[in-house]
Amino acid sequence: MRGLPGSGKSTYIEANYTDVIVCSADYFFEDKAREQKSTYTKVFDPRELLDAHENCKRDFMIALCAGSDIVIDNTNTRLAEYKNYILMAELFGEDYDIEIIETPCPDLETVKKYHERNTHGVPYQTMCDMFARWEPDPRARSV
Repeated sequence: MRGLPGSGKSTYIEANYTDVIVCSADYFFEDKAREQKSTYTKVFDPRELLDAHENCKRDFMIALCAGSDIVIDNTNTRLAEYKNYILMAELFGEDYDIEIIETPCPDLETVKKYHERNTHGVPYQTMCDMFARWEPDPRARSV
């Protein structure tokens, strides 16, 4: 999955993929919130993004080795952000069909709508930056 925060990626996954392992950098922050007994569902700290994505990659590798069906639920604004997931799945050969699904964001008005409903506390300017660096992927299917 790829799309800006608040674009409906997680909602789409919940509605369409029931028996899969979902790997997401967000889970790192959710786990930290539970550890800190926070009243918030996520304790987001941008300084920990690298750790969050490493955690996601580890979860992906564990699921891949187990032969599980997997969905990556991250923003993936640039192709380089998810190319290693694709390469690793391809190394496992016929066991994996790779599908790239994106939630479209055609303009800044849509960024504003997504910002208003995002549950991660991502600042509006950060979302505008994500929008500006978005790289199209001709293989992707929009939902």
